[in-house]
Amino acid sequence: MYMIGVVVLNNLFLWIWKPWAQAYTGEKGKNLARKEDLEKILTEVKAVTATTEAIKADVSGALWVRQIHWNQKRDLYFEVMKLIAELAEAYHRAGAELESGSMSTEDLHGLHYRLDCIFRLTDLFADEKCFAVWKEYENSRNIPPSPNPEWTRREWFALLDVERHIAALAKDDLKRS
Repeated sequence: MYMIGVVVLNNLFLWIWKPWAQAYTGEKGKNLARKEDLEKILTEVKAVTATTEAIKADVSGALWVRQIHWNQKRDLYFEVMKLIAELAEAYHRAGAELESGSMSTEDLHGLHYRLDCIFRLTDLFADEKCFAVWKEYENSRNIPPSPNPEWTRREWFALLDVERHIAALAKDDLKRS
């Protein structure tokens, strides 16, 4: 009888325990599956985030390089235009100063030298047409043995033309960059 009581009690216990154990193990299984899915999703999100950050860094780096290059161009064009203006102004004043002897052609040569040095940088940063415009002007220059006001006037007009061409080239180049 003791045996029958144990069997009945065991069946009764299993009958009560079975639904609860099934529900418990079902929930545990769901939680375990969620945890595994969550780990997979988290791994994927980390991979996507790392890829996104790498792309951001590449784009940011490229933009930074592009911006630095643009800044160099802008600064170079500014310096070129400033020196052309100084040289044009020197030619404008030179006519009277050459007659009075207060200005020598060495002053003009110094300004030309500074501009030539700056124009060499245009090969690195600026539109190659700028250097071509300058070289065309430089090659067309013919300094007479004794410069006169008429010569300085021609040079002044030629420089104004160079200034106009370079300003247009600079504007187009900076828009493209």
